[in-house]
Amino acid sequence: MKILPRLLLTCLPTLLAAPVLACEPVELYAAAKAKTMRKPGSYCLRSDVSRPRTFDIHAASFKTAAGEALLTIDYGSRGGGADGRRVDLDLRGHRIGSTAPDMLGVRSFGMVRNVRVSNGSIEVTGDTSVGVSMLYAGAQGMPGGLYPSLPQFEDAPAPASGSWGDSANVVERVAIRAGGRGVVLGGDNNVIRDSTIEVDGPVAIFAYGKGTVIENNTIIVHGRGTGNYDAVIKLRDARGAIVRNNRIIHKGFGSAGTAINLLDSADVRVENNILEGIENVVRQVGKTSVLQQGTQRR
Repeated sequence: MKILPRLLLTCLPTLLAAPVLACEPVELYAAAKAKTMRKPGSYCLRSDVSRPRTFDIHAASFKTAAGEALLTIDYGSRGGGADGRRVDLDLRGHRIGSTAPDMLGVRSFGMVRNVRVSNGSIEVTGDTSVGVSMLYAGAQGMPGGLYPSLPQFEDAPAPASGSWGDSANVVERVAIRAGGRGVVLGGDNNVIRDSTIEVDGPVAIFAYGKGTVIENNTIIVHGRGTGNYDAVIKLRDARGAIVRNNRIIHKGFGSAGTAINLLDSADVRVENNILEGIENVVRQVGKTSVLQQGTQRR
């Protein structure tokens, strides 16, 4: 897959306008991966990161890269939280990408909070690949073995507590092209904004946790969902979420069934979104409520 030139053109003005701040260069090795970012701070890329696929002679097939990531953030209890320490990962207009199937672009381990990923492009391929995956698997019952893009986790209700803890992670000004999911976020008060997210499958964004904000994005899917809860955007236990000012587009044969699926998500606001090739605006499952206004269809 190649990121379409128009995706980069969409993000280029904001990339150029972004301020240049002091940062610690992400250390690369083997020209294919980056060393894990293990402490809070400001990080930036100085070059593209590219991982080619490799052929397994004994198996007579290309090796899978499932579970591996190009950039990894893992600072556990040593960072984030109420003291405001954070990781700011500035891609500086660079591209991270892999043709090895089923890789993750940017991934977090542990209870990472206050992470911001911005200003670049991410391209990964394969049915279970994910552009950005930041899952806050805290003490509230989220399965410790949760793996991005597996619907058995996406479609199940939350534990009775219904609270995941504040994570406040942000994805902004990023062009993402993925085979599986574009962005997977967990925890409360996460934000996806000013980005272009395009996927081969039917689901571009999955987020769980209260106060999720998804705004000012172009979101494109090429597949039509086959599951009961599939939608371009899937929100789980997302009380008070806001989805506004997005272009949500289905490309390919037929149309996508639903733009936004709400699973046990109350008091959600869906405002001023533009839909193209999509039949329904919102599907509500479980204990949900939504205020929908300003939807346009093209």
